[in-house]
Order: sequence, then C-alpha cells, then structure tokens
Amino acid sequence: SVVVARTSGVTFDPEEGPAEVLFMILVPNEAGDQHIEILSSLARRMMDPEFTAGLRTLATKSELVQLLTSGDK
Repeated sequence: SVVVARTSGVTFDPEEGPAEVLFMILVPNEAGDQHIEILSSLARRMMDPEFTAGLRTLATKSELVQLLTSGDK
C-alpha cells in the first residue's frame, strides 16, 4: 500500500524547499525488497511534471489511484 498526503509545506531540510507531497510505503515483513521497487518507481515518476502536478491537484481518491497505477510499473 502507498499512502499519499498533501500538505501546505513541511520543511525537512532548510536548504531545500518545503515538501508538499508525502508518501508512506507499507509492505509486509515478508515482502523482501518490494518497498525498494515501489520507491524506485515513485522516484522515476517524480521526474514527470504531469505526474507531480497530478499529485498536487487531483481531487478524488479514484483519480489519484488511477495516476499511481498508470504508466511506470
């Protein structure tokens, strides 16, 4: 499972801008490196301006699920 949270801005590193989108990746203990595969996929997709814009603006859960499950697998 992947949890996506939008914020008004959370500063983790004062040398960088505030984070507006946060992810929490949930996998069972026996999932091995599945969390790394999910993180890698998200990192690649974060390079796409349309993907990041969707994360910031989509209004419904179904739209967000469609964005996350389309494209890079």
